[in-house]
Order: sequence, then C-alpha cells, then structure tokens
Amino acid sequence: MRIHVAAIVESARDHLLKDGNIWSACDNEWGRGIKDPGYKERVAKHFEQWAVDWSPALLPELNAAEDEAKADDSGMLRSLIEG
Repeated sequence: MRIHVAAIVESARDHLLKDGNIWSACDNEWGRGIKDPGYKERVAKHFEQWAVDWSPALLPELNAAEDEAKADDSGMLRSLIEG
C-alpha cells in the first residue's frame, strides 16, 4: 500500500507543479501589503481549492491502489492459511 500511496502523491505533485493557474493565483496574492493582511491564509486557500478540484481526478488512482492492496492482503492471508 505504501508504494501505491507514494505513486498517488507523486501524481498529485506532478499535476500541481504543471498547473500554472494556481501558481499565478498565488503570485497575485503577493504585494497586497498591510491594507489586506493574510497572505499565507489566502495562498493556503488556493491550495485547498486545488486539492478539492483535483480530488475527483485522483480518485481512480486511489481506488486502484486500495483494490491492489486488498488483493495483496488476501494473497498473504491465503499463503499463511495454506502454509
């Protein structure tokens, strides 16, 4: 399961790094100065929204990883039972 989770994290990271929209949105938050404090919070909200938007795209990968982990577990249990 750890291998699959690592693959999913890598996939999400790749999508994030290639998504120019989020980086532009974060860049636009810079320089708003003391009139509009909360830079970190505004940037964090962009990343939170990105995660919500990308969750459906990553769901098939999560499901596949879960199915494969279950199959691996079943195989291990079977080998323990059968000796």
